Amino acid sequence: MSLAAVVLMGAVFGACDEHKTPPASGEAQREPQAQADAQAQRSRALKTLTDEDATDDARLASIHSARDLQITEATPELRKLLAHENPDIVVAAAAALDGLNAKDADLALMEAAGHLGRAREFEHLRQLLYIIGSVGGPRARTYLETVAEGHELSAIQNTARQILKEM
Repeated sequence: MSLAAVVLMGAVFGACDEHKTPPASGEAQREPQAQADAQAQRSRALKTLTDEDATDDARLASIHSARDLQITEATPELRKLLAHENPDIVVAAAAALDGLNAKDADLALMEAAGHLGRAREFEHLRQLLYIIGSVGGPRARTYLETVAEGHELSAIQNTARQILKEM
């Protein structure tokens, strides 16, 4: 057997030698990178939520990231966004609070619903009513009962009734 063949066999079979450490798996190397990427994404989301100059699109993306990554530290900023002038941001912030299981957000959600109603943003109001129903609790039930009985639009009343049946 030639010297080259012996070296090649040693290289191939040497990896099976019980005294040698196997090479690190690609997954083990990717794990710290994935954690670093997630932490960077969390930081960017929190920064954008607090940035008054952020565009609505950037803010929406950060709201979704906060929900998807379960960034509970974003809860105070999400509450503030319930008063935002853009109803899409209001509904997204409400959905994120629900996704973060912010059960104590019910009063803030009801206040946001009142604002959407006064602004005549009825489709957004319907979406927010579903979120209020999802958050649940006695105050949410009472609020939905009030809407079901007394809202000026029958479509909103019907939505509230439907949500109450599902609670």
